[in-house]
Amino acid sequence: MLFRSVFDVGGYPWTRLLGKQTEGDAMAPHVAATGALLATYDPKVLQLPDAKQFAFPTTAEEARAVVRAHKEAGSDAIKLWYLETPGHGVAEWTEMVHAIGEETKRVGLPLVVHATTLATARDAVDAGAHLLVHSVEDRVVDDAFVAAMKQKGTSY
Repeated sequence: MLFRSVFDVGGYPWTRLLGKQTEGDAMAPHVAATGALLATYDPKVLQLPDAKQFAFPTTAEEARAVVRAHKEAGSDAIKLWYLETPGHGVAEWTEMVHAIGEETKRVGLPLVVHATTLATARDAVDAGAHLLVHSVEDRVVDDAFVAAMKQKGTSY
């Protein structure tokens, strides 16, 4: 038996429609999608006039509202692009990130996080991340981090 699935973990809003359009087709893959990424950084690229690939909440309440809007629009998960930039680190974003984690849990969606520093990855796990994508690039992952992931049930 052949199983085919695709999980778009960060794309334009129309990616959420793919699964509904192809679910009855035995030749098409099962498609799950997050829709636009919630992000802590605006790359000022990949923006189309009629569709955005990123949402940029700046407060906990804005973040909760974006999560609810994604749920209502049919997202299968929430993807957070959690980047530190010069002058903008975990201390600035942790309240919003934890609000995203709380709201995804409340609405019943898994939280997928792009976290490539140990600090963002630790905070994402603390916030309830279901899955960390990519890899920690700035430090060696330590035993305490692995233990936290196991305790929270986070996949890497």
